[in-house]
Amino acid sequence: MKKYNLNDSIVIYPNEKGWIKLKEVLIMEYKFKSEDKLNQYLILRTTEDGGFKEQLWEIMSLFGKMFYNGTSYFETSFIDLCNER
Repeated sequence: MKKYNLNDSIVIYPNEKGWIKLKEVLIMEYKFKSEDKLNQYLILRTTEDGGFKEQLWEIMSLFGKMFYNGTSYFETSFIDLCNER
C-alpha cells in the first residue's frame, strides 16, 4: 500500500451529487464572488478523466467540512444523506 504525504497530490472521482456538495463547500470555504471564479478554480484542478486533483491535506479538509463543520450546511447535508437511504 502506498503511503501518502499530506502534501502529495491525489485524485478523487466524485459522482454528480459529490460534485454539487464539493462546489457548495468550496464556495463557503473560499467565498467565491461569482460562479466564474469557482469554475476557474475547478478547471485548474479537474483531470482529463473527470477527477478532482488536490493535495491530500486539502482534500481531507474539504471532506471534514462536507461532513461536519458546525454550520447549517451540515444540517442540510445530514438531511440529504438521510433522505438518500
